[in-house]
Amino acid sequence: MRAVFMIAGLLCWAVSLAVFSHWRKATQLSRQAAHWPKVEGAITRSEPKRVLGWHEPDTETVYLWEWSLAYRYHWQGSERIGERFSFVDPIRAKSESELNPRLVRFPVGASVTVSVNPMNPSETILSSAIPPNLLLICILLGVPGLLAMLLAAFVL
Repeated sequence: MRAVFMIAGLLCWAVSLAVFSHWRKATQLSRQAAHWPKVEGAITRSEPKRVLGWHEPDTETVYLWEWSLAYRYHWQGSERIGERFSFVDPIRAKSESELNPRLVRFPVGASVTVSVNPMNPSETILSSAIPPNLLLICILLGVPGLLAMLLAAFVL
């Protein structure tokens, strides 16, 4: 039993550290992007895309959906295409309808403000906001992981 708790705790900690690392990198890039030049752009694609499916017993196939986004913008006289919304892409959902708020907010043809990395103009984003749920995931995995390891080390 002790080994099970230790392994579970280590797995929780490993995932928590990976998510924290991703959150930290995204936060750092978002701070940099706040100072990137802004240009006007237009949405050219905004649709749900089925990216993964699996079959659960006694049910239909379940799919994971991803928001497929593209926009065009002009940088130093040439037209370019961007596909990244933020530094925490891709945006995924368990159902197609969960993506509807984004589809409504960013319909094809809508004007958008594009942040362009001046050192690499093909790197663009529309939003530099970082959702707080990434940090919450770190906490929700890290604390139980730590408790499981402490339990294994000192109680069991």
